[in-house]
Amino acid sequence: MTTLMGTGGNEGTGGKSLVTVSDLAGVAALLEAASDDSKPAIRAVCFDLFGTLLQYDEAAGSAAAEALGLSPGRVTGRRGEEQRRALTASAALAQCLQRAGGTTSDFARVAMTSGSLPVEVEAKAEAEAKAETKAVYAAYLDRLADDAGVRLPDAERAVLIPWLQREVASVGWIEPETVSALQRLPVALAVCSNLAEPFALAAAALLQAVVPARQQVMSCWVGAVKPARAIYAVVLSRLREVMPHLQPEQVLFIGDKTVEDALGPLAFGFRVAWMRRSMRSRS
Repeated sequence: MTTLMGTGGNEGTGGKSLVTVSDLAGVAALLEAASDDSKPAIRAVCFDLFGTLLQYDEAAGSAAAEALGLSPGRVTGRRGEEQRRALTASAALAQCLQRAGGTTSDFARVAMTSGSLPVEVEAKAEAEAKAETKAVYAAYLDRLADDAGVRLPDAERAVLIPWLQREVASVGWIEPETVSALQRLPVALAVCSNLAEPFALAAAALLQAVVPARQQVMSCWVGAVKPARAIYAVVLSRLREVMPHLQPEQVLFIGDKTVEDALGPLAFGFRVAWMRRSMRSRS
């Protein structure tokens, strides 16, 4: 049986292959198998969100991008070739700020750490209501524009706000039966995600049935982003509020990104597994 990735070795691999799962059924099977190994029992699982549990429509604003005269997003393919991809509202905002002469070198960090809600997070009914109001989106744009040192033209705000709203409205579970699958897992649950506040609010509304508010660790509300040790420390601290003697090696971190969801948590002392949804689509 493959052992869950632990500490030690090159880049924290300890000479072992990174354990992978392709869906929540795989997570349940992994937990069952892990109960037979010689390591401390896994008592909690912390999930990344987007790409792991949640998804959203990244192509919701193609017409808006054209209206703003923005360049399409570009990514490098596996063979080094440049590929176009749909422009997200946040990427469009970064382009607009840069075009206005703003400083956007730290855009991603500011976007994911500037939230207006307290660390404890408001009641989920309120979070769900706020996720639907224009005020949240306007405040998000204003915070980023202020940090960049510019003011967005009203015409651009009028396009960007509904664009962002459409993306956030499209947030949903990747697997239709996610809630019941998570409820069946025999461990405590937490989430840890690098998110801008509009997306964090939408995620919190979905998570209310399965993950306690204190165990929803969103970068915009704790002021730290993966792979910084500080955000994993918040995860452990919140879990210890309900399991005082919990050790890092008793937490399994699951996500789809190598650095933020594998190497970072591993360096902190968590055990890790890599969510590879593409494996499921090929099976």
